[in-house]
Amino acid sequence: QKVGVEVISVSEPAIEGPFGSLVERIIEWMDEYYSIRLSGEVKRGMTENAHRGKYQTTAPFGYRTGKEHLEIVPEEAEYVRMIFHKFYYDHMGYSPIASWLNKLGIKSHRGGVWENRTVKYVLQNPVYKGYVRWNVGKEYLRKGASVNSPEMICVKGNHPAIIEEEFFDKVQEEIARQYKLPKSRPAGSYGHWLGNLLKCSCCGSSLTFQRSNNGFQCISYGKGKCPESHFVRANLIEQAIIDTLELRISSGSITYSEEKV
Repeated sequence: QKVGVEVISVSEPAIEGPFGSLVERIIEWMDEYYSIRLSGEVKRGMTENAHRGKYQTTAPFGYRTGKEHLEIVPEEAEYVRMIFHKFYYDHMGYSPIASWLNKLGIKSHRGGVWENRTVKYVLQNPVYKGYVRWNVGKEYLRKGASVNSPEMICVKGNHPAIIEEEFFDKVQEEIARQYKLPKSRPAGSYGHWLGNLLKCSCCGSSLTFQRSNNGFQCISYGKGKCPESHFVRANLIEQAIIDTLELRISSGSITYSEEKV
């Protein structure tokens, strides 16, 4: 209204003049109250369903939505079992498992590629041991929260399990053990004069500098999204670039100027 736009409601009365403005504000307050009340009712209903063991979101990898409960997709369930087996028995990390799935051409339920975080989410999802988890936010999961925390609802579900409960709990213990290990500084956090200039010839992602290996590696390969390793020693790529620059300068094909900084 401040910029001259008139609000018209099809289902609610509009009265001209000061009294009409009052009626409009009253209707707005009533609508807002209804919205808040409806939100609360929906939340209470979904919480009640969660306590009853009903799965209420999109079916995760390995399942499909059935009439009464989640149903197992045999082909996907086999890969779920292999993910747990490779992590616990073969001691494979999240990224290698993601890379393995991508090389096989396995897609997530959303049709995307697997990443290290996607694999970790599968390993931590209690739906695979036959439980329903509710009220879990992404920010909360980043803090390393346990599925047994009081802020979460985690109860026995109505769907069949893919992973035995005892084995699932062992995997959680291993994840917790790894979480407590000393963390090294993330790759790419160390500055380098070639930072953000080198690209992967396979996927086009940036090559990040890894101080521990004194070289560059595709950032997507580290997440399991790029199928091939493109690691290159820093001294080799540095010398190659310097040689190329010197060749171009000596040939006179480029112009340049020196600046003191």
